[in-house]
This record gives sequence, structure tokens and C-alpha cells, in this order.
Amino acid sequence: MFKCGDAKQGKHHETQSKETAMSIQTLSRTHRPQVSVLARVLQLAAFSRSRAGLANLDDHLLRDIGLTREEALAERARPLWDAPPHWKG
Repeated sequence: MFKCGDAKQGKHHETQSKETAMSIQTLSRTHRPQVSVLARVLQLAAFSRSRAGLANLDDHLLRDIGLTREEALAERARPLWDAPPHWKG
């Protein structure tokens, strides 16, 4: 049989579950920017290494991938944040 105390206890658990869910959402929102900032810094560092590596390739290797020395140097000179959309994946 269903008792009056059980209904109160059920409401308490429901309220507690909602509060826990809200706390988890708040926690994930407050910590997400830190992770994405770190990820962005690591991504920018990878862009920089890729561009430097491209500029350091020999001319015959650049020809193999269809680039000139001038294009490779121009790519290296681009600002860190200036990356093609497909690099940002």
C-alpha cells in the first residue's frame, strides 16, 4: 500500500535530483571555457609547428605537394589565428 510518507519522500528525491542536475550543468559550464582555452592554445601551437615545418621543406618536396617556396613562406607568415576552416576540425 502507498503511504503518505512515501509521497513526501518521493518529492524530496525528485527535488534533490533536479538540484543535482542543475549543479552538474553549472559545474560543466564553469569548467568548459578553461578546457576550450587550453585546447585552442594547443591547436594554435600545432598550427605554428605545421607552418614552420612546411616552410622548412626542400624545394623538391614542396613541388611534390604542389607548392612554391613563396607560397610556403607566405603560409608561415600568416597569423596563428588565421587558419583554414578544415584545420579547425
